[in-house]
Amino acid sequence: MIDMQEYWEDEMQGLRETVRLNENITFSNHAAKDRMVERNITLEDLGMAMLTGAIYEGYNIGEYPHKFNKDPFRTVVGRDFNGELISIGVALKGKRSFEVTTIYKGVTDRLKYFFK
Repeated sequence: MIDMQEYWEDEMQGLRETVRLNENITFSNHAAKDRMVERNITLEDLGMAMLTGAIYEGYNIGEYPHKFNKDPFRTVVGRDFNGELISIGVALKGKRSFEVTTIYKGVTDRLKYFFK
């Protein structure tokens, strides 16, 4: 859950730069076709959450619970344009490249203690 935590700030800076440049961002079908539409989360909200957020959870390759992850995985939590919390599952593909694997409003129970 805290894999490579000492690098999270550097990783987050890379993620923010990628969002600012609007380059090297991909979306899984699950995130783009299912979750963003179903949960009414816009690309603008995603961008704002990435720019204002931080990494709160991290898993190395193969360590994500209940599903094999072939890339390092991070959970980024930030706020959308309305100030609501959004959680973004991110697979790190490179220093300035990532895939959004899932996205939802709020946070999971295991992260709620950060936001009381």
